[in-house]
Amino acid sequence: MRTKISLARDGELYVLRLTVPQVDLIESLLVFMDNRPESDLVLRVWIGCTGSQISLLRGKVASSEASRFSIDELHTLLAALVVVPTLFSCEEDFYIKIGFFKENSLEVSLGLASAMKMLDWQVLGKCAILIGGPRDGRQLPGRSVPLPVRKLPAAVAVI
Repeated sequence: MRTKISLARDGELYVLRLTVPQVDLIESLLVFMDNRPESDLVLRVWIGCTGSQISLLRGKVASSEASRFSIDELHTLLAALVVVPTLFSCEEDFYIKIGFFKENSLEVSLGLASAMKMLDWQVLGKCAILIGGPRDGRQLPGRSVPLPVRKLPAAVAVI
């Protein structure tokens, strides 16, 4: 299964492009969560939305190749991809109920998280980090040593 996910910003919403297997996986996870006997309170803790919101989200995921989602809806998709595999004690039960392997769910969750991270870097103008670090030698959060200052070629544009 392809795990790379395309994500773009459209105002306050995010355009998410999924492959057919990714849509099928996410839809299966949402159907599973929608059919759970737990209360809306438990569902909100597990995946960040209520049962009625799951149904709406299922329709959005299945509706087209590129759908627009709020950040809260993206969080719900990510949470479902991560939480549902933990509700099964063995791989076989997960595969029987969902139709995919646990690793597929976790890899797609990493793909979604990576797509958001890349989008955040682009939006915040942090593309220089990917190229070789900040131009002014400042420290990145969580680093105790400043990154080396590199001169970027004139053809490289920092957004």
